[in-house]
Amino acid sequence: MKRPTDGSPGSDEPYATLDPTAIDELRSLAAGGDVTLLKDVLGTYLRDAASYAREIRTAIAESDARKLDRCAHTLKSTSATVGAMELAEICKELEQLGRRGLTSEAASKLDELDRRFSAALAAVTAELERS
Repeated sequence: MKRPTDGSPGSDEPYATLDPTAIDELRSLAAGGDVTLLKDVLGTYLRDAASYAREIRTAIAESDARKLDRCAHTLKSTSATVGAMELAEICKELEQLGRRGLTSEAASKLDELDRRFSAALAAVTAELERS
């Protein structure tokens, strides 16, 4: 079920940060319309994503480029799975900075990470409550 995400009348604003195609794909994997898989994936994301975001901050504070690369990669992939593409994009940038050993440059992206992370959590929570 596609939802409008452009802020137009009738749109669900929290979904503006989620790609509805990703949610639809997760729903299509469930047999007979069972939403258990979707709920499990979204619940796991909500449970685990915060720890990866904290680890990204820790990696930057400790100038640990390898840890930054690994944690940003994981949060990027899981965010893309649930349709949080804006968060996945900033994680991709952080992952690349980690691979290049540029943790000091990554520090300048933390405010944007926090903003996108908060929006993604709100959108995923809203989707979970609707499922």
